[in-house]
Amino acid sequence: MPMSKDFKERAFPLLPKILKDFRPKLYGKNSAGLDAALSPGFHLYDEKGIRERIALMKKLFFTEHPGMEFFAVKANSNNAILKIMLDEGFGVDCSSPTEIIRAQALGFPKELIMCTGNNTNPEFYEAFMDAGCILNLDDIGYIDKLPYMPERICFRYNPGPRKTKGSTEFIGDPVNQKYGVRFDQIAEAYQRAKAKGAKIFGLHTMFASNCLDAEALGEIAGMQLEIAEELQKKLGIKFEFVNIGGGIGIEYRPDEKPLDVELVARMTNKAFSAFKAKHGYAPKLYMEAGRFVTGPFGILAGRAINRMNKYKNFVGVDFCDAADILRAGIYPAYHEVSVLTPEGKEKTEGEKETVSIVGPLCENIHMISDRLLPKVEEGDIIVIHDTGAHGIGMGMNYNGWAKSQELMLHSDNSVSRVSRAETIGDLLVKELDMKGQELTVKY
Repeated sequence: MPMSKDFKERAFPLLPKILKDFRPKLYGKNSAGLDAALSPGFHLYDEKGIRERIALMKKLFFTEHPGMEFFAVKANSNNAILKIMLDEGFGVDCSSPTEIIRAQALGFPKELIMCTGNNTNPEFYEAFMDAGCILNLDDIGYIDKLPYMPERICFRYNPGPRKTKGSTEFIGDPVNQKYGVRFDQIAEAYQRAKAKGAKIFGLHTMFASNCLDAEALGEIAGMQLEIAEELQKKLGIKFEFVNIGGGIGIEYRPDEKPLDVELVARMTNKAFSAFKAKHGYAPKLYMEAGRFVTGPFGILAGRAINRMNKYKNFVGVDFCDAADILRAGIYPAYHEVSVLTPEGKEKTEGEKETVSIVGPLCENIHMISDRLLPKVEEGDIIVIHDTGAHGIGMGMNYNGWAKSQELMLHSDNSVSRVSRAETIGDLLVKELDMKGQELTVKY
């Protein structure tokens, strides 16, 4: 959703100072070495907003029933963000070895690390299991590829044509997804796991992405608990937890109706209460929201450096489309934009124009395409909203462009650097520093 009033009022006056005080050493005549950065822009995260969103989730979802949020690391893997999750008692949902190692290095205990992989290399499993994290298997075929069956096991369920009603915002049709165990396989999966020694069971589903349909999201818990009830009756197992996944959406466009998250919570709590009344117990409620937790509390800021008049008007900025906000160009995805004067005053009145905002990538993708904005002058500050999730984390270094630095705005209005800007040396290190890995084989 567009920046909150509080975030905007605290951040905008600081942007000119931040651009000056946190400016990295850029490539140029006097700094053409490997330590030179390519972007003076930055991502800025709002710690206050993130903690307030966490407090809201705790109140809505985890007051009536015991539960836990496992923050989706893929949404934003910055260590400072993850430290907030740990500090607030949240776990993390990891989908790669790198994310697991990151969580371990930050001190997350094993019971707060969920490993949800897809097409996982069987060679990775031994390390996953040594880590002791909660293993969430994505396919029935993985059962026989484990070095041994852990005591606690979870399966990701794909309902296929049995998906919840009312939503048009799924990650494509579940039938076409690569994720999850089919409905006709799910009982067999748990039966085989139980036969191999599993004693503690979890059930997971995640097939919505940025869904703003509260009723569709609210149905997920009921759907999963129905499956849990069937499996309990058929196999004689009880579920320690049911993970309703993520997919809780944020409104990127200013004219979108915000998600009624309170309705989602009421429907979810009602389903768990009904299960408890019927069976005398209820599984713990787990979630793996990512975008909802951090998405609205991040911005990407830099300066307009070029006005380009082609067959339409372009504004070029000093950060990179592919490295910093790839999702805007590849989907394409809508992000709200603010234009500030060089002194930090937001332009809200005066002349407007339709422009596209682009970076230096040698591909014809646009961060912002054909948007009516206040007239942009070179030197103005461009702010792209809602980059707190799936922003820099989706970035790539194609064309040799580097990611911007990441900063954190604290509640006392101090700002900390939480990740430096990438340098040319970062991009070349694999070739320049082989560390004994040189290898030639003649065949």
